[in-house]
Amino acid sequence: MSQSSKLPRSHRPARSLLRRILMRLGALVVGLLISILGLGVGIVEASDGMRGDDCEIRRGEVIDHDFYFFCNNLTIRGTIQGDLVGVASRVNLTREGRVMGDILVLAGQLTIQGEVSDDIRFGGAELEITDRAVLPNPTSDILAGAISVDIARGAYIPGDILMLGYQTIINGHVGGSVDFQGQALVIEGVVEGDVDAIVGDPREETSRRTFQILPYSINLRGNGLTIGNEAAIRGHLIYEGTQRANIPRNTVLGTVEYRRVRENNNITEAQRPDTFLSIMWTYFARTMQDSISLILIGILALQLTPVLMVESGRRVRRAFIPAASWGFILFFLSFPLALLLFIFSILMALLILVLTLGEVTLSIILMVFLVTLNVVVIGGFWFLLVFLGRAITCFVIGYSIVQGVRYYLASRVAGPDDPPIFVSPLTTRRQRWIAMAIGVLTVSLIANVPISLPLPIELFLQGAVAFAGLGAIFMYGRDVWHIAETKGRGGWIPTISRMTIPPLEDGSDIPLGMDNLPEGFRGFPD
Repeated sequence: MSQSSKLPRSHRPARSLLRRILMRLGALVVGLLISILGLGVGIVEASDGMRGDDCEIRRGEVIDHDFYFFCNNLTIRGTIQGDLVGVASRVNLTREGRVMGDILVLAGQLTIQGEVSDDIRFGGAELEITDRAVLPNPTSDILAGAISVDIARGAYIPGDILMLGYQTIINGHVGGSVDFQGQALVIEGVVEGDVDAIVGDPREETSRRTFQILPYSINLRGNGLTIGNEAAIRGHLIYEGTQRANIPRNTVLGTVEYRRVRENNNITEAQRPDTFLSIMWTYFARTMQDSISLILIGILALQLTPVLMVESGRRVRRAFIPAASWGFILFFLSFPLALLLFIFSILMALLILVLTLGEVTLSIILMVFLVTLNVVVIGGFWFLLVFLGRAITCFVIGYSIVQGVRYYLASRVAGPDDPPIFVSPLTTRRQRWIAMAIGVLTVSLIANVPISLPLPIELFLQGAVAFAGLGAIFMYGRDVWHIAETKGRGGWIPTISRMTIPPLEDGSDIPLGMDNLPEGFRGFPD
């Protein structure tokens, strides 16, 4: 039995959370690689490898180190002493074939019939582990981002299975745990460890039971969790879904925990007190979950780039609609620009492979650089939109709330003969941190309110906050560029020194005659 099933229940959620984070981070990479596969296969370059249409490692052939490939079809009948790394349409490790290291493959179909001495990492359409497959290493795991993973009856996986995709079918024996996130999980065999799964709604019919992707046909199972009468889960079962699964008696030796994914969190339709409390608890939990990361990012941005936050916030406060419009335009343009960047990177990668024949190290370095550039540029833009843009708008909202409360409190103690009320700007770090936290919590409470709203209104509420902040960053950068261009190369560019942070308010916010008085001045005594 795996160690995961022996862990106390209080220790298992951290492991599950880590896996889910890795699955979500890997989803973008897997999707990108599958897209590359769809463009076609035809060129490869490696120190020990193959390229072409039909590639084969013949019976009795031994490759002493790692093997790289870029083929249409790859058949392995010999032995690879190192790792198997590459891209293909179909990869078949026959019964005579052996891979003594890891398998790191992007392919339409990967079929394992021979021996694999280490882990299997797969991205593509279908991974099939047949009953002839041999995995002698007791720690061999499977990590897959695919449409389908099929473990045949008689197959044995010594370690864990981590799967992100549509379906996983386990008819064989798994020595470790299973962590699945997708639509359909079918267990007809044995799982020694825990099963942690997020599955789809079984009431939703699969549009096509035979899914056609490129030249591959994949038979899709119905959504949800399915456990056969002959199945055995020796650890704990934790699953999330819209409906409880029918779990045969004595198939799960550990505990069974079901977490319902609510289809409707509309509090106006709650008819029982426990339903009302459950919806409210989910509402507050989701609000805190959305707020914590954004508050931390906002505070960090206030520390590292305070002028950017304040100047962009001033533009949100002055011209919210123009800022939101600029943000929407940038968001709309990001998709074709990202596609052009992606196509350019693919063309450059193919050109590098052609021009650097025999220079594998240089090819790999340049391709890694291109992939990194894509990730940095696209990821940086989405960071500006999803995090920094929202943080700027939330900071402005929180700032306005704090100043409004301060003005209200000051007006309550002000007399009729007192001078006009002036509320000093927030200048200390602690004050601005509090404003950021209040703004983020306010926006999160509104965005997650448990009331069904029309989709256009929800998109507007969510998008306006992010678009306004993103557009304000663009407007600030444009203004800095114009100032520098006007003044020449030695033009003025705002400093980011913490000692020169301007107030968020404009000079027009200060009553006439009060702009040169000390802070806290309330008039001369009678």
